[in-house]
Amino acid sequence: MTTTEIDTGTSELLCAIRDRVAVITLNRPEVRNALSDNLTPALRTMIKTCGENPEVGALLITGAGTAFCAGGNVKGMGAHRDKKKLEMSFDEKVADLGVWRSYSDQRSYSSSDCRTNAPGI
Repeated sequence: MTTTEIDTGTSELLCAIRDRVAVITLNRPEVRNALSDNLTPALRTMIKTCGENPEVGALLITGAGTAFCAGGNVKGMGAHRDKKKLEMSFDEKVADLGVWRSYSDQRSYSSSDCRTNAPGI
């Protein structure tokens, strides 16, 4: 059995190709492999890289320790938020999302009021 270790760019994600199977391991067992700002982009990159590799016939994603993945790292969410956006009002935040009508318009219309096939937002 041949094994090729792949550099993922972070210790939070491991990857090895063994007999045409790419084994990607989420490597944050101390937090049940919760996704982080380092792990998530590395995982996306490795899935794409392995998917494009002609020497990979299958992809297996697993987690180190006792859990596969606890989901997003809630403690880390928002830790790197843009200070300018933190100071925005609610209406400014909604407008920043690029929604086609403002929140105040949403309060006066429902999707049934709009005679289109588009869903209400």
